[in-house]
Amino acid sequence: MLTDNEVKNHKEDSLQYKSLCDTLTGIIMTSQTPITIGVFGEWGSGKTSLMRLTENDLKAGNTKTVWFNAWKFDKAQDLRVALIHIILKQIEKDKLLLAYLEKPVPTTLLVFDYKYKKVDGRTSFVQLLKKNGVFFESKKLYDNQVPKWIEGTIRGMGYQINPEAMMLLSENLGTDLSKIENELKKLVINIDKNTEITPDIVEKNIGISKDFNIFELQKALGERNIYKANQIINFFASNPKDNSVVFVIVMLFNYFKRLLIYHTLKDKSDKNVASKFGINPYFVREIRIASSRYNIAKLRSIISILREYDQKAKGVETAPIEDGELMKEMIYKILH
Repeated sequence: MLTDNEVKNHKEDSLQYKSLCDTLTGIIMTSQTPITIGVFGEWGSGKTSLMRLTENDLKAGNTKTVWFNAWKFDKAQDLRVALIHIILKQIEKDKLLLAYLEKPVPTTLLVFDYKYKKVDGRTSFVQLLKKNGVFFESKKLYDNQVPKWIEGTIRGMGYQINPEAMMLLSENLGTDLSKIENELKKLVINIDKNTEITPDIVEKNIGISKDFNIFELQKALGERNIYKANQIINFFASNPKDNSVVFVIVMLFNYFKRLLIYHTLKDKSDKNVASKFGINPYFVREIRIASSRYNIAKLRSIISILREYDQKAKGVETAPIEDGELMKEMIYKILH
């Protein structure tokens, strides 16, 4: 069921106003003042949502904003007076907050939650918060940190997970921890405590194919298993929404770059390789096998191929080609 309530962040933005917000924010930040911008649309078309999203983007860039609802003052003799009053109240509110942070009350617990954007550490607000309170920044995890996070979360829930299932999840769920946590809750909802989670359980409970996924494609290419690699890429081509060509190119680029770096390592022990790439030692053997099948010259050639198809996928100097056909052609060139 859809409501006509305004949205206040881009995660709720079903109307996909991001590009409009970027344009509006750019105009506001680069135009000479004074400037007036009008937003017109029928009732329920999303004008308020657009303005709320733009307001958030401006605040994220450390720009002060004031929200003025003219409808509340439609009986006022002079709307300009009402507007100035609202602006002055906002200025006073900001000053009071800074004054409080200068001398916070010891018995008060006051929490500020700043989501979706990186906070500007140069502002007086943040400087005072660091000086007189506790400032905690939860940074987005890098791709190679996600498997460990998944393993720790699963163990915290009372389950075990084998390395292949862990990599299957991390390669397909991205780095959004909220999304991953929701999927992990779905994963364990119908299994007993202390069960070891395997790729079969992942496929059954979440729907990620244990045989046709980016992790298995990397493995097939590493083994130069032409039949298996073609099977997987044909599956991807028939399911382009779940396996975009850009995603496949990025993941393969990271994979072959890792093999190239492996060739340059002086210490190729399992421990050092696992530490270097931030992976479970279980997967070092696969890297070692793959690197024996691809020398440095071949890997450089493959990386050039991936860059070429990245440009083609973005429509640079080429006629439009379906993602599936691009992927098939790219895999053929890599293997041959």
